[in-house]
Amino acid sequence: MKTICKYCGCDCASREFRDKWTCIHGCEELFDNLSREEICKDPWLAWQYAYHVDNKAMPDTRAACLKDPQYVIDYARYLDHQPSDDSREAACKDPEYAIEYARLVDKCARDATREAACKNPRYAVDYACNVDKEPKDYTRNAACKDSQTAFFYMLNVDKCQHDATEQAVLGTKYENVYKVAVFAYSLGEDITKYSDDDGYGFGILSETYDDED
Repeated sequence: MKTICKYCGCDCASREFRDKWTCIHGCEELFDNLSREEICKDPWLAWQYAYHVDNKAMPDTRAACLKDPQYVIDYARYLDHQPSDDSREAACKDPEYAIEYARLVDKCARDATREAACKNPRYAVDYACNVDKEPKDYTRNAACKDSQTAFFYMLNVDKCQHDATEQAVLGTKYENVYKVAVFAYSLGEDITKYSDDDGYGFGILSETYDDED
């Protein structure tokens, strides 16, 4: 679909425009030739219309945004102004957005968002660090499905040896650094201040994960 701004000629509905939001003429031009029904066929357009034109939650734009977890969180935060079961369920279709919903909308941990996040080992670590803010068997077990995330779980969440994480890294490139990190923690050293650039090879949660072991 093309929606050309009558002032500058940009394609306001293009993916490039959506990513950068570069049009300086506002959103009204975006909808000049579109009916409400047409707008609500596209979750992104529905969100923009709800936020910039309606300035409030409406059943049709809300239903459209619930189809895409990317827009559910903004709708819940800025228009619903509260969490709800249906918006949480929509966000939980994607592990990343489940965490964002927990952090920004629920502002607390819930079983539904934790379960959704733990479908991906990396997001299990993220959830434990940034939502639960404590170790739990459920998140640890999910993290231990991958040797790298098992190491990150020990490093950032448990901060000590645990049989599950230790078993997950055995025979991998993380085995030795796991032992070093556990030993450092036993001495009371804060090793999360180190990065791979320091030569320790620890890394922290914010560092980029490897694609494979």
